[in-house]
This record gives sequence, structure tokens and C-alpha cells, in this order.
Amino acid sequence: MAMPARAKLIDFGVQSVELMLTTGCNLRCSYCYQKRGAPRTMAPEVLDAAIRQLVSSRLDRPGLTLYGGEPLLAAALVRRALDRVRQWAPPRMRPDVQIVTNGTRLDEEMARLLVSRDVSILLSFDGVGPAQDDRGPGSFEQLDRLLVRLNHDHPKHLRERLAVKVTLTSRNVPFLSASFRYFLSRGVRVVDIYPVLPDDAGWSARSRRDLGRQLAEVVRRSVQEFRRSGQVPFRVFRGAASEPPADGAPTCGCGSRGLLSVDVDGALAPCSLLVPSTLGSQSRAIRRVVATLGDLHVTDPDLPDALLRRERRAHRLRFLAGLQNREGPHGACASCKARSTCHVCPVAVACNGGQVPAFHCDVNRLFARHRAAFVARASSPTAPSNHVAVRGQL
Repeated sequence: MAMPARAKLIDFGVQSVELMLTTGCNLRCSYCYQKRGAPRTMAPEVLDAAIRQLVSSRLDRPGLTLYGGEPLLAAALVRRALDRVRQWAPPRMRPDVQIVTNGTRLDEEMARLLVSRDVSILLSFDGVGPAQDDRGPGSFEQLDRLLVRLNHDHPKHLRERLAVKVTLTSRNVPFLSASFRYFLSRGVRVVDIYPVLPDDAGWSARSRRDLGRQLAEVVRRSVQEFRRSGQVPFRVFRGAASEPPADGAPTCGCGSRGLLSVDVDGALAPCSLLVPSTLGSQSRAIRRVVATLGDLHVTDPDLPDALLRRERRAHRLRFLAGLQNREGPHGACASCKARSTCHVCPVAVACNGGQVPAFHCDVNRLFARHRAAFVARASSPTAPSNHVAVRGQL
């Protein structure tokens, strides 16, 4: 959800707003990084202040993300946010709205509302039954029915505005290719895979070998799907490799002046992973980062200037420094062949004493290797000649 860092010749003001609508959740994922306490919910006036910041953007398509906890436990706030966007956005503006949900509270009425407002759905769903059990035992059947219903009632929205987010752990690696095949069979056209944060204590050399075998099967299935439909369902396989961040440049948008990550009480966090209301006690380094970049509120009268000062502080933090200052289990990140597609989260690095965790490093390197294999096979002479537009994704 964090905004990618890039050089800005023009200050467009707010570019992305993330709203922690509630800390409450109806699942208890075994790997969840958020701390659990008495549920807290965003006050309506805080939500309104955040939406006012969003519509002040000088962009035509600023981003708005609704998340939690489980945001649909605060369904009234979801409706309020969508209504406020419709009422307050200037005529030229069409905010790109997304909701991050575990799907268990996505009933027919809410689905119709999200579709009618063109809201993207990021569905947290780890795949086939044994993989999903770590997220919520017995929830696979419920989400399977949800995908069947969406495919029947809103097939266009399912194809174009729904993505599945798989949280990868050493425990669900053996089910990854089966889960990928399952998602394709249910009409899902975008699958994102993110390694669990901040680390996976069960990761091992055997896990790494297993993931390599699973990704090889994902490559094979992805090539088949591309040749059949022109679609590239695994998002990691999309897009051209880019140049790594320049020396000293931040590796993500954490602390950026254009990103407003709003906690339930209106406090502004550096990013959605570092909201104080759900931040655990696993890392003193992370708490120092939050303290350094905190003390802002969405209602502050001099917010633009305060955000600029925060961004300058963020750029001085080693926590966000470029790849040339990082070390991983395989050596210096600056010399890594996978650095141009590195998506290792700085939060995971900071929680690991400044070193890239072996789990995150291995996942990133394997993704890069199998992405190259997919591109080579999908670009072969047997690839469909009528998919020119899709080839631009490769």
C-alpha cells in the first residue's frame, strides 16, 4: 500500500491517503504483525478531515485505501468515506479507491455498493484450505462462495477491480502453486504475493528449495494463461525491470509528504505498517522511527509544511537508506543481481537489526529468477501475436 518513491519535479500535494478505519478484526491470523487489544474505531470527524485532505490533492486520481483490522467491521465508515468522496471531490477528480479486506464480511449489499462506486477490492486470501487455515480456520469455504458469487453477479468487477493478496509463509509455501491454480479457476486475474512481516522464523534452506519448485509451476501456469488470454495474473511477473534507487534515495514512500497514513485517532503514521494503534513491541528501532516521524495529526493547520519537514527527516534515516547501505545473507545488496526488482520492506530490515532477513532476501531473489523465466517463455515465438498491449507489461 505504500507509495513508491520517485523524484518529484512538481509537488502535487496529497497523493495517497490510507485510513485505518478500525483496529478490530474477526480473524486471528497466526502470523499477524498487528498487536491485539480492545478494538478502536475511527471517529467520523477524523474520517471527514482525512477526506478533505484527499480532495485537496492537485492530482486527478489520488489514491484512497480503506483498511484495518477488518474495515468491513466498520461498514458505516466505509459508506461514509465513499459518500464524502462523491460529495467533496472536485469535478475533475476521480479518486482511485481501494478496500483491503479478508472478505468474510463482504455481503451482497456491500458488494453492490463497492461495484457501483468502482472500488477496487484487495482480498486477503492465502489460497486452498490448508494454506488459508493459518489465516482463519474454516474460512476457505466462505471465501470460495464469495468468489463464486462475485463471478456470477459482478464478473467484470471481479476481472478488472479485484486482486488477491497472499501472505507467504514457510507453512503455506507447499500449497502456493495449487492456490494459484485455484484462483485462476475462480476468475481471479491478479494475484499478489507478499512475504509475511517482519520475518518468518520457520524459513529454512528446505523452504527455499520448495518455493523454487512452486514458483516453477506458477511460471508454467502463467505462461499457459498468457497464451490463452493475454493476461499476466501474477503481478510480480508484470512490468519491466527498473534501475535500482539512486545512492541515498529512499527505497519506499515511508514518511513521504504525499502519503497520509491515518490512524484511528487521526495521528499520521509514516506508513500503514507503522500505525501506533496496532504497532507491536517487537522492535525498539521501529518505535524510534515512529517517534522521529510522528507527532502529526490529520487536522494540523500547517500540515503541508509539517509533512515536508517529516519527509526531510525520513530521508536522513538509515532505516530508509538506499540499497548500497544494506547487507543480506548473500552479501551486499548493492551487488545483488535482483536489486532492480527488490521489494524488501524497510520495516522487515529495521526489525532485523538493519540486516535483510534471509526469508525476504530469498523470496525476492526467487521472484526475480522466475520472473525472468516467465518473460523468456512468454516472449518466445509461440506466444500469441495478437496480444501486443499485454506484451508491454513484460
